[in-house]
Amino acid sequence: MATRSRETRRLAMVHDRWLLAVRLATVMFVIGSAGGVTAAEKRCTARKFIATGQYAEERTRCVLRMVTAGPINPRCFARANSRLSEAWLAADALGDCLA
Repeated sequence: MATRSRETRRLAMVHDRWLLAVRLATVMFVIGSAGGVTAAEKRCTARKFIATGQYAEERTRCVLRMVTAGPINPRCFARANSRLSEAWLAADALGDCLA
């Protein structure tokens, strides 16, 4: 039981670091965009990066649940994939995207 708890803490730390890295990369990309980029392109691209970070967070939670609670629930991954697709389609509706 102690090994599982230690593994859970390790996964939580990896998750936190990954999430911070994705968010920082998103901010740096949006702030550092080259001149001549329209506001709509920045908004669309920022939303896609945010959605990708949220997707990574959801998938990490699915894996964390698997490690702590037992077998994988395929609906958890399906829900994460569905939310990513919906977010990307919504971002595309805002206008041209850089990514």
